[in-house]
Amino acid sequence: IGGYIGGDVVGDIVTSGMLEDSIALLLDLGTNGEIVLKKGEEIYATSVPAGPAFEGVGLSAGMLATEGAINRFFSVKGRIEYTTLGNVEPKGICGSGYIDLLAELLRNGVLQKNGKLKDGPYVKKKGGILEYVVEEGIGLTQKDIRKLQLAIAAFKTGLHILFSKTKTLPKDLERVYVAGSFGYSLNPYNAIEIGLLPKVELSKVEFIGNGSLAGAILYLVSEEVREECKNLYGKIKVLEAPLEKDFQYLFLKNLAFEPIG
Repeated sequence: IGGYIGGDVVGDIVTSGMLEDSIALLLDLGTNGEIVLKKGEEIYATSVPAGPAFEGVGLSAGMLATEGAINRFFSVKGRIEYTTLGNVEPKGICGSGYIDLLAELLRNGVLQKNGKLKDGPYVKKKGGILEYVVEEGIGLTQKDIRKLQLAIAAFKTGLHILFSKTKTLPKDLERVYVAGSFGYSLNPYNAIEIGLLPKVELSKVEFIGNGSLAGAILYLVSEEVREECKNLYGKIKVLEAPLEKDFQYLFLKNLAFEPIG
């Protein structure tokens, strides 16, 4: 369809069922993030260079969502606790865990909205860099936070551009579909808190998993879906987010961990 907007996004669209909605949003959270907004008969799409931080790549304790990965954080009596995949000893933190941890640190006043860690009981200096220590050898450093900020800001900027172009507000959305394996473990409340998802009622958020694969299967077995996919190519309007005149300004503004809407 356009630069970085390909067949995987078409698969997400037909899998989600968003074509039946009046106003709906689709986000495919990955290294190259895609965002689709349907409003009435019009469909807009953009891609954003999020980078691999959501897969844990390049982060000090980052790992894929496999056994031993911390996938959830939550507060218990002022202490931030966690669970791991497989209920085993922690080996690192996966993408959904990082989203939870950022939100919990914000709520507990350990992390400022500008992304700076504050001094606290579990905040130590390691090699001159502040780090929130989860367990021995596992933590969230100031460098990690910056990388996550960049990934989240890319999505927030793409959302702002689509909302602005279509004169849409988050409250107008009937559904928000989240695609990608990362989405299954994502806590929507925390994702909204840091601005990765727009501020909507939690009941409106739906996780569709690997929409690209499901869409490919539908394409193979259904003539109706094949026809629908062919029609989509001519209907979707692609916005090149990084080429928008306000992209740099919006990107810098969106580095703050704040909800959208």
